[in-house]
Amino acid sequence: MVDRNNGGRVFRVAKGAVRTLAEELCKVRLSEDIENVMNSFAASGYRTLGVAKSEDGVNWEMVGLVALYDIPREDTPKLIQELRNLGVRVKMLTGDAKPIAKEIAKMVGLGENVISGKELKELLEKDPQKLPSSLKKLTCLPRFTRRISTSL
Repeated sequence: MVDRNNGGRVFRVAKGAVRTLAEELCKVRLSEDIENVMNSFAASGYRTLGVAKSEDGVNWEMVGLVALYDIPREDTPKLIQELRNLGVRVKMLTGDAKPIAKEIAKMVGLGENVISGKELKELLEKDPQKLPSSLKKLTCLPRFTRRISTSL
């Protein structure tokens, strides 16, 4: 980018997953304050991106957070109910963090029975025989369950 208000100074800007930017690009740990802000956003259904900048392309500094809200389509709750009336067990597969998935599932009428990828992996390791019955009770699953979704 070129800062036209500051003598044409050139700098670089990056955006992406907050933790990845902080730890991999800026070489810092996320503060508890930033974690709390991200958790607060997630609990309301917002995804959080980090923004970093560099003057030289080598030394990066976190400079901000961006909260994105991708509201479900207006007709989604009605469609889910119509499918249920037809006997379809509706599940939501998502790559979102658990708090975001939980909020969106609640908004579209799927309830709050959500499992994170970490929790699902632990269930798989602990007792794989319980997996089919456990998955049937859930309304929202991590994206990687597409490979095992036949048990739903």
